[in-house]
Amino acid sequence: MSIQTRLRSTFLRGLQLLPIALALICCRRPAQVSEDDFLREYFSPDPAQSFLMRLHMNWHMDPLNNVGAAGPLNYGARFFAFHKAYIDMYDLFRGPRGRQPVQPWDPATPIPPQLFHARRNPPPPSGVYPGCATPSWATIQGGATTDDFYHSKTKLADFKTLDELGNAIGARWHTQVHNSIGGDMAALTGMAPTDPVFFAFHKWIEKIRLDWIRSASPAGDLTPIPRNRPE
Repeated sequence: MSIQTRLRSTFLRGLQLLPIALALICCRRPAQVSEDDFLREYFSPDPAQSFLMRLHMNWHMDPLNNVGAAGPLNYGARFFAFHKAYIDMYDLFRGPRGRQPVQPWDPATPIPPQLFHARRNPPPPSGVYPGCATPSWATIQGGATTDDFYHSKTKLADFKTLDELGNAIGARWHTQVHNSIGGDMAALTGMAPTDPVFFAFHKWIEKIRLDWIRSASPAGDLTPIPRNRPE
């Protein structure tokens, strides 16, 4: 067999194997890149100046997007609306790059190792950050503890509107989880979204919203989530 024939045979064999090699590379890449590094790619090249980071910063810096603006300004409902849209954008980025949607993280459990982020408070020996467990009033089953805003709700079905539920979550518990984890997560008007647990925690809050819909009484408010900011 001549050298030219051998080279041609090797070249054709390489072409046949190329799709398999590319598939292996594409399949392996997500596993090789940590969630922490993947988020840096999402907010690249400069997370602090990223448009996607600024979206979250600016929302929390708006005086109307403060639990003190509860009531006619619908802070609670807009809290859910903004963060759901923010998480959905990240999931849309993940899919074409071989990543599954973000999974909810139950803050009463240790943060999964795959969500490692260096800039956090050290967790206690149990791995569970203090004060982070979902309050009983934010569950379907409920309990004896009342919410932190109205001081009268003991279970999800007690909240007649999404706005009421968002006000109660935003009054203390949401910020308490951010501050207990600390580091970047504590910077609500800063770099909180650079911590992978940020998205997992807000997926858990979205689960609470869905639980509320399932538990809502016939009189419950099931209207669509309102606009993000009142005119």
